[in-house]
Amino acid sequence: HDDFSKLPLIYMTPKFHKDPVKFRFIVASNDCSNKPLSNAISKSLKRIRIDRKYACEISQKFDGVNKYWIIDSSQPIIDCIVRLNEKHAMKSTFDFTNLYTSLPHNDIIHSLSAMITDVFARRNKKGKADKLALYTSKKDNIIWTKANWVYKPKASTFYFTKESLINSIKMQLDSTYFVFGNKVFQQKERIPMGTDDGPEIANL
Repeated sequence: HDDFSKLPLIYMTPKFHKDPVKFRFIVASNDCSNKPLSNAISKSLKRIRIDRKYACEISQKFDGVNKYWIIDSSQPIIDCIVRLNEKHAMKSTFDFTNLYTSLPHNDIIHSLSAMITDVFARRNKKGKADKLALYTSKKDNIIWTKANWVYKPKASTFYFTKESLINSIKMQLDSTYFVFGNKVFQQKERIPMGTDDGPEIANL
């Protein structure tokens, strides 16, 4: 596909609230070669996350422990900060500094493989659909609209099994390249900000 024949560029944005000023590095992967796969993984991991959330909610009813620490918006954090400020009569600001840049590839693969395997095993045990089908978008700027669980995908449908999803994540991590100036670099450690599946990988 001509639209996905490039390697992404890496650029930096200044963090002026830091003293001294620091930089956030972004990989611009909007039309790069692994964009379709990254986008498909992102949509599929979202479905995995939703299943994981349901499992954690059921588990919490028995042991009282909340094992799901992922939020879908900043509002829970804002509410928490407001409560802390009211309780301690102080004004505070908080920042996440090392999320993407502190995730080694081996740890990502180990953790995601275990979670994906668990989700698929739970679905198989209950006789639920165990294929993650991707649905293409009619819009030029969107590749896949969503991923849904299905029993038997159509012949023309792109889908993930447990094995192919785990292998695709491995390939994505091992095959992330970007351009800086006239040189090409490989991301051998951590995950870059700017890839479609980066947020879901970081969350899970």
